[in-house]
Amino acid sequence: MKHGVVGIRGVKSGLYLCMSSGGLAYAAEQFDDDCLFEENLLENHYTTYSSVSYPGNYLALSHRGQFRRGNSVGPYHSSTHFLPRRTM
Repeated sequence: MKHGVVGIRGVKSGLYLCMSSGGLAYAAEQFDDDCLFEENLLENHYTTYSSVSYPGNYLALSHRGQFRRGNSVGPYHSSTHFLPRRTM
């Protein structure tokens, strides 16, 4: 992986977080290119994650904690803003 590109794996499930071409987030047992995200630190100190395979698709959560379609949001929507966390 290159600098700023990350893979996200669930601690308990062991599954990888991936994104389809339609912007839907899904979990996979096998890691592939759909599971790569570009990590970007914004001026407001939040982090966004955009799909490497499908540029313009962002990981996003609704206020209820459900995934939003990644192709319907942009980097400045609050649903795409995550707080940085130290990796384990």
